[in-house]
Amino acid sequence: MRKIRHPNIVHIFEVIELCNGKLYVVMEAAATDLLKLVQQLGKLPCVPRARDIFAQVVGAVSYLHDRDLVHRDLKCENVLLRADGCQAKLSDFGFSKEVNSHPDPSTTFCTSAVCTAETSMSQQPPEIRGRLSK
Repeated sequence: MRKIRHPNIVHIFEVIELCNGKLYVVMEAAATDLLKLVQQLGKLPCVPRARDIFAQVVGAVSYLHDRDLVHRDLKCENVLLRADGCQAKLSDFGFSKEVNSHPDPSTTFCTSAVCTAETSMSQQPPEIRGRLSK
């Protein structure tokens, strides 16, 4: 990931692996993430700000896809924000995958623990319930 350079992707300075196998990633600092911002505001950001954040994330994802990389864990917690909230940076590439690499069944499965447990217990996809509001 250190070869990736994009204004909306977090910069990784160094990856340190200790002899016990633990990895430490030294990356640029951020003030908050998108989930914390929404929780702090108590609502979604205003439309122009949300549109700007979304455009930055889409730009970062497009950059990755152009290089045959897939993030595979896009969520609000993985969108870091600068203190002024004007610049978004995509982070957490733990599930990322190179598209043209050889598939390895032990590393390609990726889902939440809740979905995994529910699906494996019933062997059927979980029932999705919801309500649309106007």
